Amino acid sequence: MLEKIRALDIERFVALLLGVFAIAELTQAMQLSIYEEFTLGPGAMPLIYGVGLLIFAVLLGLTASPKEKAPPERPDEKMDEPGRNYRAGIVTFSLLILFVVLIFFIGFLPSLIIFSFLHLCLVMRLSLLKAAVFSLLWGGGLYYAFDHLLEVQLEPGLLFG
Repeated sequence: MLEKIRALDIERFVALLLGVFAIAELTQAMQLSIYEEFTLGPGAMPLIYGVGLLIFAVLLGLTASPKEKAPPERPDEKMDEPGRNYRAGIVTFSLLILFVVLIFFIGFLPSLIIFSFLHLCLVMRLSLLKAAVFSLLWGGGLYYAFDHLLEVQLEPGLLFG
């Protein structure tokens, strides 16, 4: 079984798992009502999420990088593996924890803007101006889409609530 997973490439295997999960989610979401009078029903968000996840799984499966063939080994030359850098993952995970804590205290919109800004600066290495502009546009756009268009009440936080 493990050899079959390795032969599939890990990216294609993850795409397959995501696709199966998305299809299972879509089938369960179709059993719920999608809309109610003047608002969305309980099945709307899982349906939107499942379609997005299915699109992502298909894109990941189609754009998966092929496995690189190992160069022939020479006994006189030993190749070292490159060191693994987990810094970006640790920083992202730490920022996610900070994001969840900040949602409770200052609300969704400021927390999302702060999270986006810090992630773009620390992990993606964008300039401060580009990170600030993108964070404001992204946070404002998501807040407007969920709060005003979908009428989903977002957490105001203890400070502003």
